[in-house]
Amino acid sequence: MHLYAQSNDDSQLLQVLLEHTPVAVAMFDTQMCLMAASRKWLTDYNLDSECLINRCYYEIFPQASDKWKMIHQRCLAGAVASCEADKMVGVDGEQWIKWECRPWNQNNGEIGGIIFSYEKVTEQMLCEQALTANERRFQKLAANLPGVVYQFRLNANGEMSFPYMSSGCRRFLEIEPFKAEQDFSAVFDLIHPDDRESYLESMKLSADTLLPWLWEGRVVIPSGKCRWVRCILRPERQAGCDILWSGLMIDISDKIQIEEQLRQYQQDLESKVHYRTTELKAANKQLQAQVAQRQKVEKTLHQTEAQLEKMAVNVPGMIYQYVLCPDGSNYFSYVSPGCYNLFELTPEQMQGDIENIFKRVHPDDLLIFQQSIATSAQSLQLWKQEWRITTSSGELKWLKGHSKPEKQANGDIVWDGMVMDITELKHAEDALKQSEEKFRTLFEKSADGILLYNGQVFFDCNQAAAEMMGCTNRAQLMRMAPSAISPEFQPDGTSSFDKQRQLTEIAFANGGHRFEWVIRRIDGQDMPLEVQLTAIPLNGEQVFYTIWRDITDRKQAEAALKQSEARYRELANREKLVNTLASQIRNTLDIDTVVETAINKIKHLLNIDRCSFSWFQPSAEPPIWETIKESKNDSLPSLIGRHSIDKVGSVTELFIKQEILKIDDAKKCEEPIHRQFLESLGIKSEIVLPIQTRSGHIGVIVCGHWTETRPWTNSEVELLQTVVDQLAIAINQADLYAETQQTALNAQKQAQQIEQTLQQLQKTQSQLVQSEKMSGLGQLVAGVAHEINNPVNFIYGNLIHANNYAEDILGLLKLYEQEYPEPTSEIQEEIEALEVDFLVSDLPKLMKSMMVGAERIRGIVQSLRTFSRLDEAEMKTVDIHEGIESTLMILQHRLKPKQENRGIEIIKQYANLPKVVCFAGQLNQVFMNLLANAIDTLEEGVIKGKVSAPQVKIKTEILENDHIAIHIIDNGMGITEEVQRRLFDPFFTTKPVGVGTGLGLSISYQVIVDRHGGQLHCFSELGKGTEFIIEIPTIQPNNS
Repeated sequence: MHLYAQSNDDSQLLQVLLEHTPVAVAMFDTQMCLMAASRKWLTDYNLDSECLINRCYYEIFPQASDKWKMIHQRCLAGAVASCEADKMVGVDGEQWIKWECRPWNQNNGEIGGIIFSYEKVTEQMLCEQALTANERRFQKLAANLPGVVYQFRLNANGEMSFPYMSSGCRRFLEIEPFKAEQDFSAVFDLIHPDDRESYLESMKLSADTLLPWLWEGRVVIPSGKCRWVRCILRPERQAGCDILWSGLMIDISDKIQIEEQLRQYQQDLESKVHYRTTELKAANKQLQAQVAQRQKVEKTLHQTEAQLEKMAVNVPGMIYQYVLCPDGSNYFSYVSPGCYNLFELTPEQMQGDIENIFKRVHPDDLLIFQQSIATSAQSLQLWKQEWRITTSSGELKWLKGHSKPEKQANGDIVWDGMVMDITELKHAEDALKQSEEKFRTLFEKSADGILLYNGQVFFDCNQAAAEMMGCTNRAQLMRMAPSAISPEFQPDGTSSFDKQRQLTEIAFANGGHRFEWVIRRIDGQDMPLEVQLTAIPLNGEQVFYTIWRDITDRKQAEAALKQSEARYRELANREKLVNTLASQIRNTLDIDTVVETAINKIKHLLNIDRCSFSWFQPSAEPPIWETIKESKNDSLPSLIGRHSIDKVGSVTELFIKQEILKIDDAKKCEEPIHRQFLESLGIKSEIVLPIQTRSGHIGVIVCGHWTETRPWTNSEVELLQTVVDQLAIAINQADLYAETQQTALNAQKQAQQIEQTLQQLQKTQSQLVQSEKMSGLGQLVAGVAHEINNPVNFIYGNLIHANNYAEDILGLLKLYEQEYPEPTSEIQEEIEALEVDFLVSDLPKLMKSMMVGAERIRGIVQSLRTFSRLDEAEMKTVDIHEGIESTLMILQHRLKPKQENRGIEIIKQYANLPKVVCFAGQLNQVFMNLLANAIDTLEEGVIKGKVSAPQVKIKTEILENDHIAIHIIDNGMGITEEVQRRLFDPFFTTKPVGVGTGLGLSISYQVIVDRHGGQLHCFSELGKGTEFIIEIPTIQPNNS
């Protein structure tokens, strides 16, 4: 950029340009010395051009920031810097500016310096802020428009949707906005079939040309009414070639009818008007040209006046021009309307009598105020002053004035400036002082330790912190690092020095941090603390406001709680194992299997070296104990075989009497023969529990420990006694089964009957277990439903009255507004404070949402009752889909997304099924079993990484011969053929011990096949999923 003047004329033109250009421009050489500047630039900075030429920029602006120095250096190196919006403080106060700084070149091409220019964009920034407010008003306006405000999107792939529909959609099209946003066809299907083609053609034309989309046509709303509508939208191309239209849909039915009538009138008038048109065109054309020119001039003038007036009205405070004449008289030549907010005086009152201002100045400030004006007049220096006034209403205000005096040719001195209200700022300064005093009081009196920490050491603390450390004075804590007053290692094993560094880095990064820490008091005791670091600025640096809280009592309570939890967890685990053991040993009728299972579980449960089972054989000579099963450590010798009672000792009498033998230390055994027997085998501790069967046989479970002595606790004895009782029951069942088998050899027919009886017994047992469980579940559901239903009915009933009362109150309020349209100022202020218009519009919506919530709870209660069907023990005609939906509602918590998985998708394909005669409660339990199993296998597949998108599909269909089918299909891991063959066997399960009973599918099979005369099929393939098909008749025989 070449800026050297080529002649004197060029130099004069440059001076004229700089004097009158509206842009602030300044030109500097390579040493940043001012070469030339526009009048606008000098005025904004209140500078005199004659004394500034050839002066360095940094002399003119000694407080220039490093930011500007860096910008100047980059531009002198050839770069161009600019900013669209930056803050500048000038004569008019803080303003927003758009600036540019670029180098200029000499004739030889070398950089001669830089040119800096800027323009004020404060009004644009204010407009952007106003735009945000306008957007909020748009949302409210869209809700109240007579039509529908909406957006229409056409994706690049041809897919169409409505991203936004205003609430007017509900009233205008009789559909909910969210349905229109979710489903494009919900609105498109309302368009009259004869008008759909024109709708799409007009959309395509707008998409191709990006011209406004205008369409008129008919829509048929759900109530059956046909309306003429007009859609007016403007297109905008989005990223990815999508097109988004925004616009309005309005009802023009009345307009169409009127237009049809007017069309007839128009045809008659056109013939009459045509011949007049030609005569008027020439005259009209000439007149329009004259009017257009005049309107253009007037418009420009009005815009300029409006902008200036708007600026004066909206500037906070008062803009003024004050004149002091040589004869001592003074007056305001201009005062902006903001004067009333400051002085409670109109511009006319202030311009009419300037004494109105001086009368309101506080007596203590009047002399200083007058002296400041006189000083500024003498020195012609910038006038800045803060003073107090008392308004006519008695309000005390702090004001701040700022203006630059200029002496006129006639001797008048004119100040152009501004006065602002700084009362709140003064109050804030007073509040800050009070806050500092309160902080110091809290700092000193707090029961928690409070310290100031600079990231390395403590440099201040209160007395409480010193007492926590056991210090006699605060100085002992000063300049100490946290790691220096702590044990070498923290409880997690990290050294205190490393952990101090890590936690401090986290606090610096996040602005604060809360954690636990252990300090070591001067007396050597460790104290656990909860530490809160909060970053605060202090003297230009970031330090941490640190709080210490003693958590010794809490840590002790946590330790006690953990011990208690561990104790109860151990008891719960043992109880679970006992139940599992009881279930396993009672699920078989083979004595060897029963005994072997029992001793294996006992050895694992008590963590002992050996557990064995022996039968007493009194008929042998001599009587013996025969050990038939044992579970032992591999290093121990086997004791399977016979042992004479002479070697065992007199303890046999105890076992015959069914008394327990408990020996914590074999050396202290009082019976010498048995003590010798134990020592010969190397047994350190022993406990023996006898068992007597229904046939009189006596057996014992022997638990022994070889490695060390082991005290047997009372809880272990009780646990073993429980296991022995279960084992006795299982052995008795096995004996019964053996007797039955023996009888079957003698009478085949009787054996078959007994076998059928046993099978029926197993079925009855499984049904009884499931019936008891469902009975408990039903009672629980009924109780919960009853407890919820009563208060919900109370709320639902009262909501109706509350809604009526609210309507009455709103009606009364409306009547008040009609009868008293001009309320008092106090009432008007309260109306604005309470936002009455918003309350009137929102209260009915609030009541309606509460009604919807109450109805939702009632629906949930009804679903629970539908599932339990406690009041429908007999066969009844029911809706199968209703039972499925109630089951899904109960299992909803297992379908939702969780931290470890993404949730299970339910796909429903329901046919139009007839009502079905069935046992509804039992059928609901079948749905529960099948869906729960599907969820189990999907969760397992997700955990193992074999299922990425879990789904359950529920499909219903009508079959021939008055049958229906329900398909429950999952995309889990599938079932092997071996498991499928045993799928419906009682007590068969593939789930871990204690998780499943093996009764769910067995009972489901009985319910479908035996109770309803239907079929239950399973089709599965590994890696692809499983499908269960339920087929039942719609009408049951012998049931009306």
